[in-house]
Amino acid sequence: ADAGSSDRLEGIKNTVLASRDKFRACFDAWAKTNPAGKEVNVMLSIKLNPDGSFVSAAFDPSKTDLTDKTAETCMVDVAKSLSYPTSPSGKETTYRHPFVFKARK
Repeated sequence: ADAGSSDRLEGIKNTVLASRDKFRACFDAWAKTNPAGKEVNVMLSIKLNPDGSFVSAAFDPSKTDLTDKTAETCMVDVAKSLSYPTSPSGKETTYRHPFVFKARK
């Protein structure tokens, strides 16, 4: 019954994708005062307890172009507000999700 970490990661990915508009809103707020048309890569690292409860989240600076604390805090708050699946193997999970945002014209 336990397919390993891959089945939990798929559930986490689906949870994040279902809230992409909320994450996007954080970028849009930043983009209002920054160059239009710029593409930004963000790698959001999310740590979860085995029961799916949120532990922490942060940008991975080695894979993130955006260095704005307000945008990062906003995205962390969105990640914190979501409900994640439990770990079938009973382990803590770190999930890394890539976002690519481009300012709207």
